[in-house]
Amino acid sequence: MQKEMNILYNDAVTFERLKPFDDIAEFEYIASTLVDSTDEQSSFDTFVFDVEDVIQGKYDNNSIEYPQSHFTVLPILYKELSEGGCMYPMYETSDPTSPMRETGKCRRLILSQFLPQTPIDRVIFEPKSGGKLSNLIDLVRKGKDVDQVSVLSCMGTMYPRRTYIMGIEFDQEPHPLGPWSGKIYDESDLWCDMKRLILQSDGDYEKLLQKLVLDYV
Repeated sequence: MQKEMNILYNDAVTFERLKPFDDIAEFEYIASTLVDSTDEQSSFDTFVFDVEDVIQGKYDNNSIEYPQSHFTVLPILYKELSEGGCMYPMYETSDPTSPMRETGKCRRLILSQFLPQTPIDRVIFEPKSGGKLSNLIDLVRKGKDVDQVSVLSCMGTMYPRRTYIMGIEFDQEPHPLGPWSGKIYDESDLWCDMKRLILQSDGDYEKLLQKLVLDYV
């Protein structure tokens, strides 16, 4: 039997500590899905937008809005996903008032471009009440004993305001950029090298992505 877990509650946008809760929006948990053409197109489009933002200088200050980890996380993700699969699900909600609508863009990018047969779980929230955080944690941990759970959540503004989970991690200190980005947030040397590749790119974004991932694994 799973012993009592220490649960840390943080806002997914501001990372402020929150009071404990169990009521969340109704959700569907879909296990072991494969990325599809929509995942592939949307994640690659985001990558192209990010590259163009680098060229425009928006990533120079490494801000929360434009974290360099959008790029430096890619080879780490590739290595971990290729060796250990997807440990955590992707989350999404159709609530237009939620400050976060989805997670997992980088994982979608890596899976669709390099590892299309690697399954990943999805959590799809509906803008209505009825879900329980405790049930979602049980689905994500899949019977594993864990001591600490870090939960990232946000709330829509549509009345009645509903809570959407945007991250659940086990037995590690939470990081506002997620379980992978937190590992490489200060890799300035890696970023300088990647930025050089981006600025020297000839516009072939598929070739650029291959280099940004495979050259640094």
